[in-house]
Amino acid sequence: MSADRVRTERTGRFGSGGGSFGAAVGAIAATTCGLLGVFLTSALAPLLRDDGIVTPAGLGIATAVFFGVSAVIAPLGGRLADRFGSLRVIRVALMVAAAALLAVATVVQGWQGLAVALGCAGATNGAIQPSTNRYVSRLVSPQRQGLAFGVKQAAIPMAILLGGLAVPAAAYVSGWRSIYYVGVACALGVALTLRAPSSGGHGSTPPATTAAATPEHTANPLPRAALIVLASGWGLASAGANALGAFFVLGAVHAGFLTVTAGLLAVLGSLSSISARIGMGMLADKRSGTNLGVVAAMSAVGAVSVALLATGREWSFLFAAVIGYGIGWGWAGLFNYAIVRTSPNRPGSTTGITQAGAGTGACLGPLAFGAMLGHTGYPTAWMTAGLTLLLASGIILTGRRMLPARP
Repeated sequence: MSADRVRTERTGRFGSGGGSFGAAVGAIAATTCGLLGVFLTSALAPLLRDDGIVTPAGLGIATAVFFGVSAVIAPLGGRLADRFGSLRVIRVALMVAAAALLAVATVVQGWQGLAVALGCAGATNGAIQPSTNRYVSRLVSPQRQGLAFGVKQAAIPMAILLGGLAVPAAAYVSGWRSIYYVGVACALGVALTLRAPSSGGHGSTPPATTAAATPEHTANPLPRAALIVLASGWGLASAGANALGAFFVLGAVHAGFLTVTAGLLAVLGSLSSISARIGMGMLADKRSGTNLGVVAAMSAVGAVSVALLATGREWSFLFAAVIGYGIGWGWAGLFNYAIVRTSPNRPGSTTGITQAGAGTGACLGPLAFGAMLGHTGYPTAWMTAGLTLLLASGIILTGRRMLPARP
């Protein structure tokens, strides 16, 4: 990567003008657009089902394709970002995301076409995730990176929130295809407007003050075995959490909620998760250590809330919306922050590997959940998702013990 591009991506800081605030906003906007395809589809699934576009099993397959392709592309996306710069990779990916959303709105007639379109969208997500991790790590000071990664990872519940808000609009106003047109406009708008944040008139931050040069970032490199174990833990957690995200609205409708009410419950869950991710990021900036113990504890709490959905009671869906989304799925920013702190010199490549684990779990979780619905029904599927989150908690703790001691 050229020296000019390195300097361009090192100019922003929290508390040093508007540069790194722009970095956080740009990262969450780009990541949200990369996820819109899958979470709009999940939220609008009852309407797509009514039009014969998708069945529960078809939704599971299409969602699995999205995250499966994302897992395959993520390591490559991280390497490309480290080599060519984050912004270039993000812009190209957003244009492909816009094309995938347009395809759903105009040509998709069944779950097979939907799976192809979501596969293309998944490729963009795989490229955007590690690229925005690198973008944040290069533009935000170490003292604010916990908050920055929390804001960035709030993109996932933000995409779910937008999907939930789209349900009443699609049901009563404009139809579901128009929602995808809005998504196209958003992705193109972010691609065209995303820029390297300026230093706000305070000048460029010298390279010597970047995250990689600060004392707290001089720990030994992350061992590959620990990286694989942690990626596996994130994969299992993503399997349970993304099954919740993909089937929450359909499951709530099955439990007796109106479609619009189920969509609003998803909005509540999204707000809870956004608050948790940002709040835990702020707290992480005040703590030492990797925060992986906190990640494991949050995953365990989420396991209980998801398993309670097996009761089929309406109160359990309200509980899962607040606790399952908020605590059980509110730690992704902490996880990325931990990986970047431990391996700051290659944030794109390293988080590309962990993102591959997350994408693999997010692929297999909804696929298995959708298959289980056809054989065992919702109670067993929800219970299995909860147990998966609990197992993930234990594996993350194992990976934490494999990390080298910090100076």
